[in-house]
Amino acid sequence: NLDSSFTCLESIAFNVDEPKLLTLLIPKLTCLPRLFSLKINLESDQKDFGDIYQLIFKLPKLKYIKLTVEHSDQFDTTVSLPIATNQQISPIEDFIIDHECAFHDIFNIISYIPHVRHLKFVNLINKNERIEDIKPIMLSNLTHLSINADEISFNKFKTFIIHLNSKLKFLS
Repeated sequence: NLDSSFTCLESIAFNVDEPKLLTLLIPKLTCLPRLFSLKINLESDQKDFGDIYQLIFKLPKLKYIKLTVEHSDQFDTTVSLPIATNQQISPIEDFIIDHECAFHDIFNIISYIPHVRHLKFVNLINKNERIEDIKPIMLSNLTHLSINADEISFNKFKTFIIHLNSKLKFLS
């Protein structure tokens, strides 16, 4: 565990090339009473990051997270997460997802962060999903949304925005 000399730590940035290291480090961060900001830059060929997201969502004071995943090869990234329960809600308000992400994965991720105000998806991808089948999520605090979605049709994008059920003020 981390000793008491880190109790005032508010922000941490990791550059990691081994996901297993994150699964060992992140649980130790739960004892930091002032950890509000976390940046992770992960260089990995791992395809599924659900376990890392689960650990991030358990950080009790976290308000800001930027998760960047860089691959040596191009392949589909997935985030295997179930929809969150009330006991799994995270206090995150500002979230930047900087890796490939499909609609289904996004809705599962945001089910853990209902208090999010600013949300950015750097690489929303089209996996030929039926977005109409995804259950809408209420994000009443979401005011800023930024999406890079080059391959997404306007109809899918419109359905996505409607399913967010939010009061957006800024969309880019």
